Amino acid sequence: TRTSNIIKIILIPFLVPTKTQIKNNNSKSNSKFWKPSLSESVSAFATHVTNIIKFQEDLTQRQDRYSQHGSSIQPFITFVGEDIQSIHTLLCPGKPKVLAF
Repeated sequence: TRTSNIIKIILIPFLVPTKTQIKNNNSKSNSKFWKPSLSESVSAFATHVTNIIKFQEDLTQRQDRYSQHGSSIQPFITFVGEDIQSIHTLLCPGKPKVLAF
């Protein structure tokens, strides 16, 4: 079903966790590399928000977090709906705009 497919997509990063270390291009940082936490890796792949306003807040926070490390965010999947069973919009933010499905 649709709900089980959404859950499978959200769980993929848990099955294949990242080992990536991102080179820290920010001259103010104390370390040369930054490794995203498991929760950051999961949300960098697919995330769920309850409404578009929450999506915009999440996107802004994510952009700020990555820019602190001298990096930029990559496109990721965002499911929008009150809960996993009532998803009504699928967003994929990236440059130059947000794609909606």
